[in-house]
Amino acid sequence: MKNIQVLFLSNNNLTGNIPSWLWLLPRLSSLDLSNNNLYGTLPLSFSLAMPYIPSNLNLAHNSFHGNLPLPPNNIEVFDLSHNQFSGSIPVQMGEKLMNAKYVSFSGNKLTGAIPHSLCSKNNGIMNLDWLQNFLSGTIPSTFGNCTSLIALNLAENNLTGEVPFELGYARKLKALRLGKNYLHGSFPKVIQDLKDLEFLDLGYSFFNGIIPPFIGNLSELRVLVLTSNRFSGSIPTEITQLHGLQFMDLSNNTQEGPIPSNLKNFEGLIKQTPAILLGYLIDLVLLNMELEFAMKGIHYNLTSVYSYRTGIDLSNNGLDGVIPEQMGSLKVLSMLNLSRNHLDGQISESIGNLSLGSLDLSHNQLSGQIPLSLTTIDSLSWINVYYNNLSGKIPSSPHFDTLALAPFVFAGNPFLCGGSTGKNCISDPQEEVEVEVGEEREAKWSR
Repeated sequence: MKNIQVLFLSNNNLTGNIPSWLWLLPRLSSLDLSNNNLYGTLPLSFSLAMPYIPSNLNLAHNSFHGNLPLPPNNIEVFDLSHNQFSGSIPVQMGEKLMNAKYVSFSGNKLTGAIPHSLCSKNNGIMNLDWLQNFLSGTIPSTFGNCTSLIALNLAENNLTGEVPFELGYARKLKALRLGKNYLHGSFPKVIQDLKDLEFLDLGYSFFNGIIPPFIGNLSELRVLVLTSNRFSGSIPTEITQLHGLQFMDLSNNTQEGPIPSNLKNFEGLIKQTPAILLGYLIDLVLLNMELEFAMKGIHYNLTSVYSYRTGIDLSNNGLDGVIPEQMGSLKVLSMLNLSRNHLDGQISESIGNLSLGSLDLSHNQLSGQIPLSLTTIDSLSWINVYYNNLSGKIPSSPHFDTLALAPFVFAGNPFLCGGSTGKNCISDPQEEVEVEVGEEREAKWSR
């Protein structure tokens, strides 16, 4: 037993407290007790209470409670996520994490401000994940000292203020998630210094003003989430310079003007790309970086961004004009939501080129017929076009007919017929005459 270096006991339905003999293994360097039913409190300082503490410690997804413990100085991986720890983060935490690479306290009940001791000096932290707590106050400017930081996740807390410009010094950042807080101000200028960003989430906050043209300079960006803010003005045409973009959510803002037309630059939505994000860090970084999107009429959580889970959501804005013809070139697009805007014109037949699973064009002023090409998208499992000015016969195919069963899907289009509308379609004048004659004959026969 004394020679054990790595102990992996994850997902074993273990219960009770951590036995004290585990801390007496002098060569133990890595301990994983995650995803069990362990409970109890932990000593406030591992270094003082226990003679041997592994440098890689994973106690995630258990039921530990009490105050957050201080790790030993040699800690490299410190994962206490998804437990029931409460209280504030100790002010000494920053000093204890000088050698840490990955630190996660997400999914707990932590309160108070983020201590400025964190990143008060340059250290080697690569991933900092404090998602889903009750942390308050501002984002410390000292985060700029964490120049090795690759992923920072402070989403779903109670943080206030503006994003500090010092964060721009953390230029290795690939994933930045600050959404679902009370952050405000204009689109953070500091973002333009983070050239390596692949994942940016500022959603569900109070940012305002325009989306700046420099967004197009973030050439590595693959996920952009700006939903539910107060962004206004037009969508910058420079956004189409994001060649690797796979997911864009600008919904629930006050954007106006046309949808940028040069969509063929979105190469990440035209051809299959490798199903990996942030390189080897995908398992560590994206475990708690979830994207919500509507597909099949249900809200899904996207825990890692694969090439077959792509999407554009521009819903609930004030966009006008036509749907760009080049939308039909985004062949691997799986979700498109343009609902609740002021779009007009016709739905192009080229939309049938997409690999859509979900299509929502409802609450616009679209006219013309529903493209027959939609019936060829075998992956399509949700469509919504209600409250437009569409006309003609609803297309039919064995697959498409199953989508048309819900009566509200085509409601609010008084000139549509067939499908779930209950209206018969009479497209040929000669056919109309024959029907009338037939009805007359039937009437005479019944006399």
